[in-house]
Amino acid sequence: MKQFLSVLLTFACLLAVLPLSVSARPGDIAGAVYYSDIRASVDGHPIESYNVDGYTAVCAEDLASYGFSVVWHGASRLLEIRLYTDYESTPPEYTYPEVTKPAGTYRMPYLETDIQVLAGGTIIPSWNIDGRTLVRLRDLTMFGVTVWDPVARTSAFTKILQWTMNYDITAAPIMPDNMTDISGFDLTVIRDDIGHFHLDGENAAYFAHYSLQWNFTADGADVRFSFYQNEPHLDLLRQAVDACANWDYRGNFAVTPKADIASLMTLTINGEEKSIHTVGVTQGNGHVDYILTFDGCYPRAEVSDIRLTCRIPTETP
Repeated sequence: MKQFLSVLLTFACLLAVLPLSVSARPGDIAGAVYYSDIRASVDGHPIESYNVDGYTAVCAEDLASYGFSVVWHGASRLLEIRLYTDYESTPPEYTYPEVTKPAGTYRMPYLETDIQVLAGGTIIPSWNIDGRTLVRLRDLTMFGVTVWDPVARTSAFTKILQWTMNYDITAAPIMPDNMTDISGFDLTVIRDDIGHFHLDGENAAYFAHYSLQWNFTADGADVRFSFYQNEPHLDLLRQAVDACANWDYRGNFAVTPKADIASLMTLTINGEEKSIHTVGVTQGNGHVDYILTFDGCYPRAEVSDIRLTCRIPTETP
């Protein structure tokens, strides 16, 4: 018994002197910033950058001078980054500094922060240096693309703006003699020689109001097809989309698709078939939106055609 108490007392003493593990707190050192010979840019304009654990990072606050909206929400400790098509700014006349230290040399620490950065609706990693917020260029994929040139040692970020195509057909939609003859819809927008887009495709004439919106997200890109809720054949199209939907307008991302997406839906961009990752259904203000997420990033000027084919299930899922 005495031996057991001796062992127990020794163990208690060890606990008293050993440091307790605690979670990281704001202001704690989280990692290192290194000197870098990489030249970063946004839309061709030089921007100050940092080497954070081998990744190129910029100060989120600096993005306000490069066409972004950067808003601080003090009450929630949130820094929000957005990108608007009509947001104008004048990039500073920044000149890359002369590299006086070898690339990879320790420069300063970066610190843990309780500030969250919301970029395009997605929380991205961030850190603090001297009261400023660092974010990595690689985490801004919802706003554009980054091209790394290992020979020139450049990291060039190019914004790709959201764009929308709207259609309002003044003529009454065509009404088929028998709705059971409709097996699917082919909704195609085609770019003409002067840059205008036109709606085409099988059974597309059944819709009087139609729009297409192109967005860029952290998961790649998404394309949104919108229709008025009172369209005569929306219920048929909904059968195809709803069968593939894995999230809905209530924000429910746990919806299990009733059918395999590839079996009922096909999306092609410039004639290239894209693999659809998710299908979402939202609604509001008299319209229904079908949102398809896929890998890809196409500026408006590089899109010649977008085609969505929906096959209506032969049996109710």
